[in-house]
Amino acid sequence: MKHLNLAAICAVLVLGGVACSKDATPAGDDTSSEEPITAENVVSVVDSAFEPNALSVAVGTTVTWDWSDTTLPHNVVSSDGTIDSGESTADPDTEFTYTFETAGTFDYMCEVHGTAMAGTITVA
Repeated sequence: MKHLNLAAICAVLVLGGVACSKDATPAGDDTSSEEPITAENVVSVVDSAFEPNALSVAVGTTVTWDWSDTTLPHNVVSSDGTIDSGESTADPDTEFTYTFETAGTFDYMCEVHGTAMAGTITVA
């Protein structure tokens, strides 16, 4: 009976997107220092904006800008020059990542659209 209940619980968890095992360690729980990309640290590059345009993260967080929602060319460049995704592109397969190693406020924009398409990353 215990195995049937465990199987039923696992089935519910798997269908809900959570892995299940008999081990005490949760599936997917590893000790690597690589930070998973989550919705909290992804900025969508859309046709005329960065979404969200303001983001707060901890020191050491990697932020990813994702071009999959745009048909216009964009890039990401910080006002102090530390963040620079390179030439503008409209390729929907484009992603740019940057790891914030120091605390501070980082203003950035798309060079094509200037301050009309800008954002801020606050790192604490």
